[in-house]
Amino acid sequence: MREHLFKAKRLDNGIWAEGSLVISDSTCHARVFIVEEIKTVRCDPYTDTLTYGPFIEVGPSTVCEFTGLLDKNGKKIFEGDIVHVVCSWDSANMIVSYEACAFVLKTLDKIGFKYLGYMNDLEVIGSIHDKE
Repeated sequence: MREHLFKAKRLDNGIWAEGSLVISDSTCHARVFIVEEIKTVRCDPYTDTLTYGPFIEVGPSTVCEFTGLLDKNGKKIFEGDIVHVVCSWDSANMIVSYEACAFVLKTLDKIGFKYLGYMNDLEVIGSIHDKE
């Protein structure tokens, strides 16, 4: 089972935060948070208590899901990342996207795509959200 992990840009300083996704709609508008730490503390054999790290408010448009894969340098690959792909016949920069129940690579001009799971020589070089 793959790890369900998300990243998004913090609203207070624009730095990426990584963790669990929490959406709160108790007010007139939804607010999105990343929780960086969730720990289970054993109290006794019958009870577990969850403790949460800080709730960090993030920009909803920058939320990216972890693909479960790492690039050639061991860096986590998230939806919205721009990766450099090297094949025996060509190299290109592509965007990681989620379509038709799978993570895929799309060319920057959105003409073609390849399934992410078949690519081996990827390197994360940025994110489509880095200019926001």
